[in-house]
Amino acid sequence: MRTFEQNFLRMGYFVDHGCRFVENNEMIFILLPVVFFLHCLEEWKFGFPEWAVKHFGSITTRKFYLLSHILLMFVVLTVSLMADQESGTLVSRFGWVMVLTVIFTNGLFHMASTLIFREYSPGLVTSMFVTTPYAYFGYNQIVGEFNIFHLTSSVGLGILISTLIVYSLTFRRII
Repeated sequence: MRTFEQNFLRMGYFVDHGCRFVENNEMIFILLPVVFFLHCLEEWKFGFPEWAVKHFGSITTRKFYLLSHILLMFVVLTVSLMADQESGTLVSRFGWVMVLTVIFTNGLFHMASTLIFREYSPGLVTSMFVTTPYAYFGYNQIVGEFNIFHLTSSVGLGILISTLIVYSLTFRRII
């Protein structure tokens, strides 16, 4: 017998705020900027830039964080809007999966760094309760639209970008 979750995913539905069922990918793409914004809000409110300096000796300042994340929000919005179009091309969906992977692996970073440093990493709560479940549903919604090469390529590029972002936390000065 299938579980509710298996039936839920098999039908290709996604739950929005009011627990209404929404057909297929209708909202999955547009929710990405909301998920990203909530995560950035937690990082900002609880001092991720200061935390990064403390643990990585990073050059990150609150001003740099704010400016860089405004740019990132623009990228996330653009990719999400392009992927949401009915005529969303494979390229736009590829970009969306890449961004989803970056956000998902960022969540894994917060969980791992909390365990490693034995200290709350600003962004942990949204990583655990927003980005990870959202990524799970996002991957399940879109996986059927890709062949294995496109899926592994978009996820692989997302992981590469995430690795470079985490590595950038170790920069002591701008090169």
